[in-house]
Amino acid sequence: MSFEPVAGRECGECWYCCQYLTVDSPDMQKLPSVLCSNYAKGEGCRIYPDRPTPCREYLCGWRKMAYLDDGWRPDRSGVVISLKGDDVPEGFQAPALVLLMIEPERALARPALFNLIKHAVRGKIPVYLSQRGPVGHEPVNVFVNKALAACVSANDDAKFLEIITQIKQIIAEHRFVPVTLQHTALPT
Repeated sequence: MSFEPVAGRECGECWYCCQYLTVDSPDMQKLPSVLCSNYAKGEGCRIYPDRPTPCREYLCGWRKMAYLDDGWRPDRSGVVISLKGDDVPEGFQAPALVLLMIEPERALARPALFNLIKHAVRGKIPVYLSQRGPVGHEPVNVFVNKALAACVSANDDAKFLEIITQIKQIIAEHRFVPVTLQHTALPT
């Protein structure tokens, strides 16, 4: 699988990464679920040419995974897909997929989400089902491969949905942890 940016695929009016991801670098700090102060509705990023390194380097999975259709753009799907090369469990191939559900009910109502999860589980690609926390709190990430492996292998959709329901419950009961930013702003 190639994860280079998909030619011609642009963010458009999507701003989900500008609000729901954490940025913690020497040149910028932003808590999750807080819209970046540099984002202007209808304009996009006001500092785009000079945006900080984390913003410059980040592209969501929709921008990098050619087989995802336009319905996967985060503002359309309710899911921000991130690709993680670090912290990949032994026996799995990198990168891991982190499926951050911004709008869990809408995201979990899409058969395409379940198909993506099943595809990744079959391919030994680690999948973390994630849900945003309250403002300033880390999202919860649940590694789903081991729980879903048997039902995916057996094509048991009823069991798959049962386990997804259990994972939803685990997420609902999760105690979100406040983000502690490690960097401090540079003097201006």
